[in-house]
Amino acid sequence: MLERVCCVFGRSNSELSADARRGVKDPHMWTHAAFLPGLALAWRADPPLAVWIVMITALSLMYHRNHERPGALAALEGLCAKAFFAYGAARIPGSAFAPAYAACLCLTAGTFCAAIRWPEAYDCIHPLGQHVVPGVWAALAAYEQHTR
Repeated sequence: MLERVCCVFGRSNSELSADARRGVKDPHMWTHAAFLPGLALAWRADPPLAVWIVMITALSLMYHRNHERPGALAALEGLCAKAFFAYGAARIPGSAFAPAYAACLCLTAGTFCAAIRWPEAYDCIHPLGQHVVPGVWAALAAYEQHTR
């Protein structure tokens, strides 16, 4: 059980060398591109969302480049990711895209919980559920602000 909980604050990667890094072709890295459409739209239409996207993407890229090792970066990235999730959830009420927002929220929460329950599936489900799906949400949220 402790190993599952540690997944939230970084993963033990004792089999890796201390200087091991992920390359840009790794799905944990390139799937962050899903945030680019949302960032482009949010830049003018929703500056607070643009700041969130830049901050969370930078932290996540550093965290994944380092193979999710436990430590201060893991804790900060995890805290900011969860705050971004809450920020997204707070935008559901009254949104024209509420069903799509809720679907993104459920998919993201579901893959997060699944990765804790089945840590061996982390490398497969994390990039989709924690990068691509929130990137889709960010694009929808920025688009909604852009059309107001």
